[in-house]
Amino acid sequence: MKTVYRSKSETGLIVRANPSWTPTNGEPRQVETTYSYPIEIALAEMEEVDVAEIRPGSYRRLYAAPNRLPLGLDHSDPNVAAELQRIVYLKKADRERFRTIYYATNRKVADAGAVGVSRFGNDIGPRISYGSALVRIPPTHRYGDEIDTPFVGWLDDPEKHFRVTALNRFDESAFYAAMRTTLSQPDDLESLTRNDVLLFVHGFRTTMEFALLRPAQIGYDIGFEGKTCAFSWPSRGKFLAYGEDQRQASASVLALSMVLRKLIEQQTDGRVHIVAHSMGNFLAMQALEQLADEFEDLAEIDRPKLGHVILADPDVGESDFELWTPRVVEVAKTVTLYHCSKDWALTGSFLLNSGQSRAGLRAWSLSGLDNVDCDDVSTEWLGHSAYADDSPLLFDIQLLLQRDARPEVRPLRRLEDLEPGHPYWQAIPEVAEVIEGF
Repeated sequence: MKTVYRSKSETGLIVRANPSWTPTNGEPRQVETTYSYPIEIALAEMEEVDVAEIRPGSYRRLYAAPNRLPLGLDHSDPNVAAELQRIVYLKKADRERFRTIYYATNRKVADAGAVGVSRFGNDIGPRISYGSALVRIPPTHRYGDEIDTPFVGWLDDPEKHFRVTALNRFDESAFYAAMRTTLSQPDDLESLTRNDVLLFVHGFRTTMEFALLRPAQIGYDIGFEGKTCAFSWPSRGKFLAYGEDQRQASASVLALSMVLRKLIEQQTDGRVHIVAHSMGNFLAMQALEQLADEFEDLAEIDRPKLGHVILADPDVGESDFELWTPRVVEVAKTVTLYHCSKDWALTGSFLLNSGQSRAGLRAWSLSGLDNVDCDDVSTEWLGHSAYADDSPLLFDIQLLLQRDARPEVRPLRRLEDLEPGHPYWQAIPEVAEVIEGF
């Protein structure tokens, strides 16, 4: 039986040993292969060992399912090892439990005197408003946990609830100046996202507050070091307002397109990444299609490029998705689709849209689109938020944004091609065990 011990020294040395090997004088002995990682990074082939085999005070048992490497979590890959190290560091670091989220919204100002999220209502306003919000991250939150909010404000518990604690207003020039400060920074070899902007576009039934909490959670968990932003369109925030939300989303495409265009204009060294969720894809894909139209007459070398575009659970009709995706691919570095056949929210949307199937329920054979099947990792009962609430997908996003890692080197299982030249990937649930074991 293979046995794995981890030294408690500062080097964090991890040694894989033969069955006959035992610790000597409290120090690991060189054996077949020795891996040096920062402390807390674990190997893939770990198996449980009897506590009697471990010298008390010198070693601690590590647990993981055997045969992890064939499932795609290759700890010898420097990108995987580095991002696992990031998670460990961020867990242990005494870091600030507040995160600044910048916002652009076309919601109408409902209460000009309000200092919090109640300033904005659920109708479309005459102009785009800009600002920043301070989001509190509770100390009980762990990587990939669902966002916990108080049922009513007076039940707020700082130890367990996310909360927007302050809202600041910017004029348009100040907002884009802040973005330019980040996007114009030179590349930093120690941080691949320090000069990037991550823009989140929310979906159906989302309040202004949750539109700020979600990007805060994603950015905090993956250790995104650039600026994190939200584009908040005026969703009603109610289950029974699906039709109204569709109309408001459609009427918000132009506003999002304007924000994206101006963000791209600030780029020099940095990149703008987009994470769109659910109905937010309906806006984002059309806005990106408009950008592709604007850039069409430019020479290829002169066309501005976005960073990575993530289409999570898109509540978009299949015909529209097939039409818009090629244009999105034109303006993005990569385009990733997270889809789930068990997504009950999209199944309900299918019924509300007169039987028009939704794009997020299956994979697609479209050039330039990376398909990731989420069926096995989605733990939420609706199956609609796994991209942020389930650690295997959050870690996949982390590798994509932080390392520019292609699917073939991320912890994904490759399935049979949908069509020749169109690979199909599946998220691996066992990745959660590794992350949770740290």
